[in-house]
Amino acid sequence: MDKRYRTYTQEFKLEALELLMHSGKSAAQLERELGITKGLLLKWRDRYQVRREGAR
Repeated sequence: MDKRYRTYTQEFKLEALELLMHSGKSAAQLERELGITKGLLLKWRDRYQVRREGAR
């Protein structure tokens, strides 16, 4: 059995994170609206924050 995973562009991820920061909606609500897996948005947020802190 071959599992296929959806991939998302960096641009999509960053736009989703902007929505999370500025829309006033919860991560769960945005995940449903964007059609992404539960918990994925917070995972991206954590990765982005780690990357930004390392860049300083």
